[in-house]
Amino acid sequence: MTPVSRVCSLLVGLVPVATILPGCQSPQPVRPSEYLIVDLVDEFGFDQPSDSWQFTTPDAWRIQSDGQRRFLHLAPLQAGPAGQPDTWESAMHRKYRFRNFSLSTWLRLDKALDKRPCNASIIFGWQNDLNCLRLDLSDLAGKADIALVQVADGRVTRLAAAALSSRSDFTRKEWHQIGILRNLDTATVDVYMDEADKPVLQARTNANEWGRIGLASTTGGASFGRVMISGEALPDQ
Repeated sequence: MTPVSRVCSLLVGLVPVATILPGCQSPQPVRPSEYLIVDLVDEFGFDQPSDSWQFTTPDAWRIQSDGQRRFLHLAPLQAGPAGQPDTWESAMHRKYRFRNFSLSTWLRLDKALDKRPCNASIIFGWQNDLNCLRLDLSDLAGKADIALVQVADGRVTRLAAAALSSRSDFTRKEWHQIGILRNLDTATVDVYMDEADKPVLQARTNANEWGRIGLASTTGGASFGRVMISGEALPDQ
């Protein structure tokens, strides 16, 4: 079962009601009664990205192709001054905020730029750039690293991490399928790669219950194809 189809079992039977627990425990989060169940697919079939995406620097992003696959590409970025924090370039989905969701995308990273390993991130639970959750991936063709992190008031905390460079079958591939399954009812986030049955990362967090989803990088050289999002959503305002 792929991460996209897993959302069906995640969402079956969910109803927008509060569960009141006895004793001193706090009520569980309440889903707004007007939330939607949405399925979004962006295969980037045109020369320019759709207006569903909001870019930090629009001119830095382009639609490119690799055979039959069309994808959103972030051009290589120049390194900032030594000692300065890295600058994020992002493409945020502007139409919805998500709670429980399943996301799938194809990802490719270029080789190192100026001796810097390329990186990419999938952002979710985004409130602003200082408060969000991220799946960080770097150097998928070499010393591959993947981590789930929480950003709270700008402070980054790793929730789970793994090094994948020992898997030769992984590093030989150019494109990798990335899947994220978030379930706020169990406070879990599962990360899948290359349509595997078991997650490569698992973490528990109920931070940032509703938030936007986006794609990002601090180095550029990152390509994203066939972005699919299914889940509980509220129109972003």
